[in-house]
Amino acid sequence: MYLPEFLVDLREGTVSPRQQGEGRITHLSGASQSLLLYYLQKPDAPEFCSLREWASLLSYSAMTATRIANELAEARLSIIEQKGRKIILDFDHDRHALWKKALPFLRTPILGSSHVLAMGKDRLPWLQSGLPALSNHTMLADDGHAVVATSTSQYALALVEGRLKEVRYQDDDAIRVEKWRYRPEILSDGPTVDRLSLYLSLREEHDERVQSVLKELLEGVRW
Repeated sequence: MYLPEFLVDLREGTVSPRQQGEGRITHLSGASQSLLLYYLQKPDAPEFCSLREWASLLSYSAMTATRIANELAEARLSIIEQKGRKIILDFDHDRHALWKKALPFLRTPILGSSHVLAMGKDRLPWLQSGLPALSNHTMLADDGHAVVATSTSQYALALVEGRLKEVRYQDDDAIRVEKWRYRPEILSDGPTVDRLSLYLSLREEHDERVQSVLKELLEGVRW
């Protein structure tokens, strides 16, 4: 069956070697990582989402959804199957085991960070991240420095619209903004970034206080 909108060419009941996974990929793209983390943290999500449904759910194009499917299959984190006219991503239903298997392919979501001043009376409408978010989920004490996360595109738009101003150093009024590979609000159900993305953003942190509570952070995930 030829499905041009998803750039997929399948025969009934067969999957190509590339789709089954050749193990050549080293890291997932931001889009692929966000989809996988969504599946891992949303146990109420449908078990068998089609590529069309995933694209709609995460606001990705059909072409991006196809690239995600190929990446996840190549990393052996999912299998691409055809069910009728739908192309399905079939994941391991043991989400905790899938998380452990996926860890070598997952990266920090942070591409970079900047210190900014919010212009005007309104606060930046972005999710809490970094140590403040970690202190929200664990017994770690907050250091009092505001940290928020947003996608690189949203950050660029805020600069253009004059909603923030970059500053060289962090002072009492400055906010550190993390610029992410994907939109953090896709995965969050509250005022902070999701637990798994937060873990990935901090797992290389050298602060012993942080390392001591990361296990506690993961214990709060509903697998």
